[in-house]
Amino acid sequence: MVVQQPLPNSTVVENCLRLLNLENYRHPFLDHCAKKLLSGKAILIFVEAFLHQRLSL
Repeated sequence: MVVQQPLPNSTVVENCLRLLNLENYRHPFLDHCAKKLLSGKAILIFVEAFLHQRLSL
């Protein structure tokens, strides 16, 4: 298993994602009955895990 180093400018990417305000994003069709994990929050979780090379969520 090859372990890669985290991206050096990951904080820049994280700041850009905060500016997009994805945390409150709600997809009109996919999040119709969702109560807690909306599409925007799921995107942020996966991007953060990718940037920091997390092995599990």
